[in-house]
Amino acid sequence: MRDSHAVTDEDTPEISAHELRYRRLGGGYRREDVEGALAELRSAMRDLEEDLEALRARSAEHEEGLHEARAELEAYRTRESELDQALEGARTALERARRIEAAVSERGHGVTAAVESLRDGLTGLEQAVTELEGPRGEPADAKAEPEKPSP
Repeated sequence: MRDSHAVTDEDTPEISAHELRYRRLGGGYRREDVEGALAELRSAMRDLEEDLEALRARSAEHEEGLHEARAELEAYRTRESELDQALEGARTALERARRIEAAVSERGHGVTAAVESLRDGLTGLEQAVTELEGPRGEPADAKAEPEKPSP
C-alpha cells in the first residue's frame, strides 16, 4: 500500500490532476511530483492571467460603449431641449398670428361698415344731385339765370 497525499483543500476544487506522493524513506514529497504540480499551477496561472486580460479588454470595450451611449443620450437630450424651445416659439408665433388675424378681421368689419356707410352717403348725395338737376340733367338753377359772358 502506497501513502499518497494530495495537496488540496476540501472547499477548493482540485486544480491539478497530478498527485504529490509522500516518500516513506526520508520524508517529503517526490521532486518530480512537486515540479509537475508546480508546472501545472504555473500553466493554470498563465491561463487565468490571459483570461483576466481578455476580461479587462472586454470591460474597457464596454466602458467605451457606455461612454458613447451616454454621449449620444446627452446629444438626444440637448436636441430634445432645442426642439422644445422651437416648438414653444412656434406656439407663441401662432398665437400672435391668431391675435393679428382677429384684429385684422375686426378692423375689416369696421372698414366694411365704413364703406357701407360711405356708399349709403354717396347714394344719398346722388339722389340729392338728381333731384337738384331736374328732369333733363341740367341744373334746376341754370334755366332761371342766363350765363354771364366772361370779360
